[in-house]
Amino acid sequence: MRRSTHSWAWWGRAMERLLRPGRCPLCEAERQAGDERLDMLLYENVTDPGVRAELRASGGWCGHHFQRAMAIARGAGQTAGVALLYADVLEAAAARPPRRGRPCCGICCLAATAGRTAASQLAAVLDSSELDQEFTASGPVCLAHLPLVQALPAGRGRERLLQPAPASMAEVAAGLQDYFRRQSYDWHGDKSDQGVMARLGQLVQGGYPGATANQCRDREARVSWYRRLGRLR
Repeated sequence: MRRSTHSWAWWGRAMERLLRPGRCPLCEAERQAGDERLDMLLYENVTDPGVRAELRASGGWCGHHFQRAMAIARGAGQTAGVALLYADVLEAAAARPPRRGRPCCGICCLAATAGRTAASQLAAVLDSSELDQEFTASGPVCLAHLPLVQALPAGRGRERLLQPAPASMAEVAAGLQDYFRRQSYDWHGDKSDQGVMARLGQLVQGGYPGATANQCRDREARVSWYRRLGRLR
């Protein structure tokens, strides 16, 4: 079904928010979704019984999203909200220590879904040549998200998303080899990494840790995570 001009413009602007220099757009989608959810929870839902029960059942957020929650809470003066939520989590854990098979962090699962959705939507926008210039100026898709893009239906948008990655990886690989070579005792020049380690971080995780199945604590939880993404039927 053809989108209206108004809805297409709105959709394009939503995708444009994900295109930032040095950042994988799918990692950016995950970061924005996670931060928006945490901000909403801390601002509106800290006393919601359902939210508190869900957080208790999951044993809290992962380490990364706990730190994000604290950063957001400090910025908004809402640290008391984190205190209330985690009082519940710790009381529940004290009464009944967590066992293996604990589910994934709820924010990780939400962020992973946002990344998957963004991959399809961004490919659709790029398929029509929209945002080509903005995408060129943004960072390439990171290693963690390349399989997600490769699984998309064939088309210009998919190929455009994949296009910058090989050249970026080859360039960073050469820089890493050079950095290692310059650590030799025989080399008396500049031994700094010259920014290549930061670029490696961007390629590996797009400048954001992202939500991966490795954050789940055992095989059962990983399978559950993949099922949520629709990768297993």
